[in-house]
Amino acid sequence: MLNIQNASITFDNRFCLQDITLTVPDTGISVIVGANGSGKTLLIQLCAGLLEPSLGVIKRPTENHLTSNDKTFIHTTWVPQTPVLLDRSVFENIALPLRAAKHPHIKQRVTEALEWAKINSLALSQATTLSTGQQQLVALARAWALAPRILFLDEPCANLDPERQQHVEQLIYQLNQNGCKVIMSSHQLSQAKRIADDIVFLDHGQLVTHMPSSQFFSPSIDPPTHSKGKTLIPPRTLEKIQAFIQYA
Repeated sequence: MLNIQNASITFDNRFCLQDITLTVPDTGISVIVGANGSGKTLLIQLCAGLLEPSLGVIKRPTENHLTSNDKTFIHTTWVPQTPVLLDRSVFENIALPLRAAKHPHIKQRVTEALEWAKINSLALSQATTLSTGQQQLVALARAWALAPRILFLDEPCANLDPERQQHVEQLIYQLNQNGCKVIMSSHQLSQAKRIADDIVFLDHGQLVTHMPSSQFFSPSIDPPTHSKGKTLIPPRTLEKIQAFIQYA
């Protein structure tokens, strides 16, 4: 599991993430939600290892599920909100990291990735001339080709039309079903409700709560009780969840 303990990130002596303590499960799709400027991108970059905390500790999972510095970190892949693509063909954009990884069957793997994302017809197209949605599919195909154990996605469906968004969500779901842990951010509550197994809710750089998606989105969440099997929700947390769902 990915474990964050009392982590903060500061820029110019200002807390952008403050005192985050979070344990992310090894399986499922974890979605980070919150208002603009709440720290979603910073948190997912922290989880992915693109940022280190100014304060606190983050322990990332290793191949044998230990968190010792002596162990090899498991294979992860990062897809930013705006995909980074080279001014080359789609085929070459997917092939390049495979070459860097010395994959033994590059052509076959690229072909499989194109088929998986259903973008075979774009193989010879210049990647930088594609639409936003097409570029996102290329980025996902490239990530899939690397067979990551954990995939980090920052707003993967931002600015996509509903049809393209549905396609991307289906690919994310398939990745997860095939054993890839997905940690993603989203500003779309409807999307989070559709695909998330658990929700990480941020507000002004602070962690409000981390809970199962079904509980987060339940319209019948009640104040804390001691009923068997129920998770206690502090009233202030409940108030923030309900306000966010109502006005997001």
